[in-house]
Amino acid sequence: RSPARIFVKTIKGMIGRKLKRGEHALSRLKAFEGVPHPYDTRKRMIVTDALRLTRMKTFRPFVVLNDLCKRVGWTHEGEVERLEAKRVQRGKVYHESKKAADKLRVQKEKLQASASIKEINNKLAAFGYQIDQFIIINSLISCLLYTSPSPRDQRGSRMPSSA
Repeated sequence: RSPARIFVKTIKGMIGRKLKRGEHALSRLKAFEGVPHPYDTRKRMIVTDALRLTRMKTFRPFVVLNDLCKRVGWTHEGEVERLEAKRVQRGKVYHESKKAADKLRVQKEKLQASASIKEINNKLAAFGYQIDQFIIINSLISCLLYTSPSPRDQRGSRMPSSA
């Protein structure tokens, strides 16, 4: 009666499970209600090609598997929602702490960069250069790429000259 079991059985009916290939594919299939522990910290992505909005016409009837399971007698929806709410709350706390850590890391990098710029300015001042402000050095290095002519370039073009 659970949505995960119904989903697995539906996929099992679609796959040729009597073949080795289908048997291996079915053994790799995992279905859960909610997001369990090892997967709650991994990055999730949206597959836009599989969205109902892009795949189904608007007038087609559809059913949400959760609603179908409730009608059949699945009673654990409240428990899954409670666990999902806890997971979302933990995710928010983790995200906020990660943002704060990233902000501190960026500030630390700026301080280290300004210290290295001060060192460079002191060395330049020793050679007699007067520097009023810090020089911001970008780490962009332009590069000129020279390639030798290809043997194809030495041949004449295959296109007629009128083209």
